Amino acid sequence: AGLVEAHQRDCIIRSTSKPTRTRRQGSMLEHSSDKQLRAPLVSRNSLEHGRLYVNDFLCAAVAGLSCAPIISAIDKAITTNASGAAAFWPSFWHSMRMLKEKPASLLMSAPFRWIVFVYFSTYLGANVADTYCKIHKRTPTAVVLASSTAANTGATIAKDRAFARMFGIVSAKPLPLPSYGAWFMRDVLTMAFVFSVPPVAAAKLQQHTSLSEGKASVAAQLVVPCAAQLVAAPLHLLGLDFYNSPLSTLTERARAVKAKAATTIMAKSMRVFPAYSLGGIANKSLRTRLNQGTSQKLPSIREESL
Repeated sequence: AGLVEAHQRDCIIRSTSKPTRTRRQGSMLEHSSDKQLRAPLVSRNSLEHGRLYVNDFLCAAVAGLSCAPIISAIDKAITTNASGAAAFWPSFWHSMRMLKEKPASLLMSAPFRWIVFVYFSTYLGANVADTYCKIHKRTPTAVVLASSTAANTGATIAKDRAFARMFGIVSAKPLPLPSYGAWFMRDVLTMAFVFSVPPVAAAKLQQHTSLSEGKASVAAQLVVPCAAQLVAAPLHLLGLDFYNSPLSTLTERARAVKAKAATTIMAKSMRVFPAYSLGGIANKSLRTRLNQGTSQKLPSIREESL
């Protein structure tokens, strides 16, 4: 009898506890389902940030396309002048006549496509790095320099290798390692003077002159990249000389670089002006205009994400 009563009590306890457990689990499942239904598929933060990155892509494309016609002519003339295939000015004006008389042919040419690729990559790397740092509250200077340098160096060296083969006087051959080294140093210096130095120079100008913030920024963006060519242009010539004259002595290389340094510094300053001075102003102003609505929301977005 005692065993029967104990068994009955166990059955009663199980029967009363099971509904309680089931009700609790059901409540948890319903709460989880409601939460999943209420959760948005894409957060507002992601949409706002995605818009910023799309704007970065568009601005980089505009910058690359806008500066490619003149820069492709300058780069071709620099390469032919360095190799001895043609003097700088005749080659440059020939390309300008082609742009006027046969624009479709020039715009579809390999030099034009290479220049679009170089400056699209460079500005995209700088824009995306700047946006990432602003979203995550980080100082952008070093990150923008590293990103733009990596993008520009890879694209520019590939372009210079193609130009040396297209417009050189020797048969196409692999680019020697010293050329890569000279051009790498050239690109690091150029990127520093394009993206990192102008904001510092603009702040100094505003501090020591009566220029407004906007005018100081424009002045620095126009002058600083061109000043870098005093060193960058000879490095470019040195890389080309390693390719065109692999057996030259150090003295002969110095003589070759010195002979064409003045023309190349002027030409590289001409190409830096539309590529980074005017291109930088266009890229910055277009990004500011496109990001105006989103940029004002960034502080609140950051606070929510934290």
